[in-house]
Amino acid sequence: MFLARILCKRPGREKASTDSELLALVAGNALNENIAHEIEVARLAFSATDAYRSQLTAAGADAHVLTATQQSNAGQASTNGEKQSSPELLQHLSAAGKLLRSKQFDQVAQELNSASNPAMARKQALSWESFSAGKSNGP
Repeated sequence: MFLARILCKRPGREKASTDSELLALVAGNALNENIAHEIEVARLAFSATDAYRSQLTAAGADAHVLTATQQSNAGQASTNGEKQSSPELLQHLSAAGKLLRSKQFDQVAQELNSASNPAMARKQALSWESFSAGKSNGP
């Protein structure tokens, strides 16, 4: 659900893409050519750092996306007042993209749950650890 909200874009939208929107598109396996076109048309609402480009690459971005990101940064005078997403959110989205490409769907769901609600994700992880510990002790 979280990824669907990020990926919902109206045709003709002129608002610049945020860091989490762009990373979600890559992680969601959108076509790299379409993502690059979105960057060229709508621009970026943030300045992409080397660390961010590494996250894009890990999530599955190709040279088209990375080049468009770099060119958007070069032509960008300001960040348009947009605040950047939390590093934790970006890391979860990047990890989800990598896991999706390796068809580890259960882990993708865990990453996206963690991205949408970090406090709930920690609680679920603790519950799972308790359940797993109980299972390994046997009856």
